[in-house]
Amino acid sequence: MKVGDGMKTCLNCGAQNPEEAQFCSSCGQLMESAPPPGQGPYVSPPGQGPYAPPPGQGPYIPPPGQPPYAQAYPYAVAAPRYAGFWIRFAAYFIDAVILNIALLPISLIFRALDENFYVWGSWDWRTGAGIGLVLLFNAIRVGIMWSYFVIMTGRYQATLGKMLLDLKVVGSDLGPISYGTAALREIVGKILSALVCSLGYIWAGFDARKQAWHDKIANTYVIYAK
Repeated sequence: MKVGDGMKTCLNCGAQNPEEAQFCSSCGQLMESAPPPGQGPYVSPPGQGPYAPPPGQGPYIPPPGQPPYAQAYPYAVAAPRYAGFWIRFAAYFIDAVILNIALLPISLIFRALDENFYVWGSWDWRTGAGIGLVLLFNAIRVGIMWSYFVIMTGRYQATLGKMLLDLKVVGSDLGPISYGTAALREIVGKILSALVCSLGYIWAGFDARKQAWHDKIANTYVIYAK
């Protein structure tokens, strides 16, 4: 509040100070302008102080051994269900039926070229007579089979037989595998699994994680998709 010309009153102690003064020369407080007539400084309603937490509620303290909530725990991952020998055998049987149906037109073409094609005793291993078509057909058959298993496993994680039985092939991280890993598993690994009376395939029935030899070689697993 102004008092006289060029003077104003300190609202804290009432001392007179020049109008341009920012601090009171008597008490050192900031010189504030007086409120408009009829309006005093803001006073909190009776019984109401600054905000405080509800009675009995303090700041959050994590339990012993538990990190603060800012470090969130990752979601728990359910353990995979490994597919055993018989369900995998059933999937392979379905794939074999599908491949034989796909190879039937090619077989008929070779049969048209030689009516004795693939008739037991129609070729001579010693002279090589009649064996050329047999070798060519088998080369085509093996190429189609390997391509089928590698492409389906690398792209879709499962062949048609595995899809029908709700199975899939995954890597050590339970994620999809690359085409290179699929080729290692389906070609190199399965050739080794077929040795010694197909012991590598049977191994899946006794292994703790149901891995056949070709799974161990490629570090893969066959699990249920759901």
